[in-house]
Amino acid sequence: MPPTRRSGALVPRASCIPLSTGSGKIQVRRASDGVILGYIRNTFDGQNSYTYGTLANALSVQLGSVDSSAGVMEIRAINGPDAAHPFVGAVGGSAGYNFNPGQLGYTYLSGTGHTPANSPPSFSAGHSIQSLGYNAPAESTVWSVNCLTGAVTGQWTNVDGSQPSTSIFYDPAVDFVGLIGDFNKFVQTFPNEGAYLVTLHFIPNI
Repeated sequence: MPPTRRSGALVPRASCIPLSTGSGKIQVRRASDGVILGYIRNTFDGQNSYTYGTLANALSVQLGSVDSSAGVMEIRAINGPDAAHPFVGAVGGSAGYNFNPGQLGYTYLSGTGHTPANSPPSFSAGHSIQSLGYNAPAESTVWSVNCLTGAVTGQWTNVDGSQPSTSIFYDPAVDFVGLIGDFNKFVQTFPNEGAYLVTLHFIPNI
């Protein structure tokens, strides 16, 4: 029998954003309405954590891979404030860092050393907040980049190796961006912080 003839026009495939060099900046948007708030800043806040600022003082970054199907990767800070801890990683929060439903677990984004993908938080990797006497564990290989949208998402690994749902948030009272598990639990625990969810987006250099 002859092959069945398909009808209808071909639907064009969406194109990936250019990740050929993997260099760019990380844009911060409010999750509730998509409003652009700024860019991850090239200087820390007062507690050695990353916050956001303007394009003029944006952190330049290098993706650990330009293959968006490669899984989680590291993001290296090029003009960051701490060359000894060059990765934009996550440091366990002071009130807890197990991201389980109903549990207070969050992290600060800061400079970190290297940790393997899909591994529990490391006390030996080192991070920028340690210089202030804070010795929580850290993870660096936590990021994925969607080549269609540029969305940068994080995946925290719990101490027991489980990988719970992970969101990104901003705490204006303390001025830091971080990863979080149960955001509602954070808001209930710290109702006066004014925290809200954000999304991150990789903006490639042109």
